[in-house]
Amino acid sequence: MAKPTTPPAGDLLAPLNSWGPPRNRPEIHADRTLEIRPGWRLEDPGLEADAIDYWRRLGNLPKAIDPALRAKELVAGCYKDGRLIAVQTAILQVAALVRARFALLRVSTDPAYRRSHAASTLTIFARNYLEWWAQENPDERLAGIAGVVEAPMLADGQRDPYWAESGLGLIGFQPDGSQVRVSWFRHFRFE
Repeated sequence: MAKPTTPPAGDLLAPLNSWGPPRNRPEIHADRTLEIRPGWRLEDPGLEADAIDYWRRLGNLPKAIDPALRAKELVAGCYKDGRLIAVQTAILQVAALVRARFALLRVSTDPAYRRSHAASTLTIFARNYLEWWAQENPDERLAGIAGVVEAPMLADGQRDPYWAESGLGLIGFQPDGSQVRVSWFRHFRFE
C-alpha cells in the first residue's frame, strides 16, 4: 500500500501549545489568510518553479547554490494573493550536541512581507507537517526540527528560551552568537 503524501485532515497551522512563562513578545499565531503549499519530498514542479523564480527575483541565494537543487529541499511555500512570498527549506542532519537527527530549517521571506507572519506561519506548519512525515517514515529517525536564528527582527523574542507556538527551545549558540533552537517531535524516542 502506498504511503499517503498528505497528512490526514487536521489543523497544521495550530500552534504546538500556549503553555509557558510570560513572554517578552506577543504570542504569534499563524496567518490563516496565507496559502501554505507543502513541498517536502513531493517533487511538485509548480512549487519548485515558483521557488526558483522567487530566489532569482530576490537574489538571496548564495552564488554557489544551484536553485534547482535547493528547490528539492522545499518544506513549503507561502503564497499571498497567488504570489510566492516566503519559502522554507530543510536538510536532515544529526545535531551532535543532542545526538539526534533533525530537519534543519531555513526560511526566506520577501522583504515586502517581513511583518506578515509568513515565516512564523511556515515554521508552525513545518513543525506539524514534518512531525506527521516522520511518523509515516520511521526509518528516517527524524527527532524534530531545528534552526539557527539569524533574523535581527527576532532579537526581542530571543530573550525567551522557549517559543511555545513552534516548540523551539534554545539549546546553544553558534560561534557568531546566533541561537540554535530545536523542537522535539512527541513520538520520537532514542533507541
